[in-house]
Amino acid sequence: MGNSGAANYSSVFLDHGHDLTFGVYPRQLAGTQHPVLPNGGPQDCEGGSRDVRLPTREDAMSLFDEYIENASYLLRIVHEPTARQMIVDTYNRLSHGQEVELGIAALILSICASSAFLWNDRGPSSLRFKTAEEAAHQSFLWRKATLDILDQSSRSSPKSLEAVQATMILAEQIYSLEGLSSTYHYLHSCSISVARQMSLHLVDAPNQPDQGNLITREYKRRIWWYLASTDWLLGIMNGALDRTYLINPKHMIVKYPRHLNDEDVATFAEDEARPDTQPTEMSIFIQRIRLADTCRRIIDGLPLGIGEIDGLPYEQVEALDQLFERDLTNLLPALTHPDPLPPEAPARFAFQKKTILLAYHARRARLLRPYLRPGPALHEPLRDKLRATCLRSAHAVLQTASAVLQDCLGESTIVTTPDGSIVQKQPSSHRNGCIINHLFMSCIVLATDPTLSLGASSTRDAEAEARRLELTNTIQLLEKVGKDSVMVTNMLRDLTGILRRPRNQGVGAVADAVPCEAALPALTSPSFKDAGDCTAIASDGNVDPVQNGSFDMNSAMDAKPEWNLAEADSIDLNEIWDEFIGNIPNAEGWDQLFADLDTFPVPI
Repeated sequence: MGNSGAANYSSVFLDHGHDLTFGVYPRQLAGTQHPVLPNGGPQDCEGGSRDVRLPTREDAMSLFDEYIENASYLLRIVHEPTARQMIVDTYNRLSHGQEVELGIAALILSICASSAFLWNDRGPSSLRFKTAEEAAHQSFLWRKATLDILDQSSRSSPKSLEAVQATMILAEQIYSLEGLSSTYHYLHSCSISVARQMSLHLVDAPNQPDQGNLITREYKRRIWWYLASTDWLLGIMNGALDRTYLINPKHMIVKYPRHLNDEDVATFAEDEARPDTQPTEMSIFIQRIRLADTCRRIIDGLPLGIGEIDGLPYEQVEALDQLFERDLTNLLPALTHPDPLPPEAPARFAFQKKTILLAYHARRARLLRPYLRPGPALHEPLRDKLRATCLRSAHAVLQTASAVLQDCLGESTIVTTPDGSIVQKQPSSHRNGCIINHLFMSCIVLATDPTLSLGASSTRDAEAEARRLELTNTIQLLEKVGKDSVMVTNMLRDLTGILRRPRNQGVGAVADAVPCEAALPALTSPSFKDAGDCTAIASDGNVDPVQNGSFDMNSAMDAKPEWNLAEADSIDLNEIWDEFIGNIPNAEGWDQLFADLDTFPVPI
């Protein structure tokens, strides 16, 4: 089945009376409205079966190559040679009309959806997408198909590692699209639940059943540690899950993933690893685990129900903040390697270094943010120190995220595609909702610095003016990024809407006065069926996945995505930002502003 004009073929998987038909469809010409999957995700067929439309073998391989190059560098849970052979075997089975494992089909489609999501017009022409909107629509359809397969698999099929991987990959896409929405939390919780059922939390426990070969065991460790570290990172975010986590480190026996490149996993002995001074594909992954463990320790050190941390003794908060300082001072040696990087360093390693620093400083600024409130008239050295640390970290986020976006918009490389075409490829980091959100939030933190207000001391006018200029330049950068990503523009519209809310009422009163679609921007995304339904809103501003019944993942993906570039161009961020900086809220308004931002379902 090698050419685009070949006939369709399919395989039927019968499962307790519910049929899923997997069909392979030839890719279409670049000018078609929706390539590869023109009529959507799973389709109802005669006899009650559902038709899951897969891309051709060639397109699946091309999308897999794109995933390995552009999407897997932070989520290293797929072994490239194993996955590549899995795709070949799956299409061979399809061509012979044999059954397809649901978890494997879900993994293939989740990878395709991820690659389409990150596609830009400087990507390889073999993917046949005409515009970013077209690729985004295709990604949505593949996400919907993946969810349908996972839903079917969860009810009827044996638990599989591929299903866990597919759920994790899908969750990362939802995270970039919606932030910490109920859909994301649902997928993350499902991943943990299935991983536990498969005993991934006991990979290295004695007397355990066979955990697979050397490669499988290593990737099980990676999967479990990624889930655990994500769980702990979520516990220091805003929202209802703040200062809580699900995975107790005392209830797991799993060795750390080894400091290796993927190609080493099959050749190194199980107790071997590369020196921690050498950059590898796992350097960032391991440092992320260290960051997550620090966040877990901070969570354990913060009493529940106390509100913000500025109600604690300064010495206690400083001791918690020193955990971040310790990590930043003792980064993995590979991450402190001076430029230029050695030739053997993984692709995009410089970008990965920036993302881990961004993650540290964003969380540190979030922890210390309450100290930006107008304080007592008398200066208190420890309070001033914590406040200055918050501003330094926020400024580090601004500089790092801005550099990442500038590199993305300006960087391109010349490559030759498999069909011999010469194209320019450009990174797609500006599609990463986390980077955009961290940058925007750092701007707000820096803008609330009293030195920017009109009443600031004249001795700091020059510093304040430099800060204003830097903030203005950053907002212009965000506008530029938004022109290439409707998702980014939609998120910025929702966040700037928060800036424009009146600040002269209590937090609850203002929240009640905000229209449903403005208060819950995530509901306007493709992940929710009815953006006007506010009947199941939790107190943290998210949709409660269990209120009034169980969470219906199929209904959650029924809505059509909206890609409206004309509407996206209508935002004037400069005007909104000037308005905000010129009207810095008072103490009560400050509390209300950040309470509103904490209900926005994206991490700060």
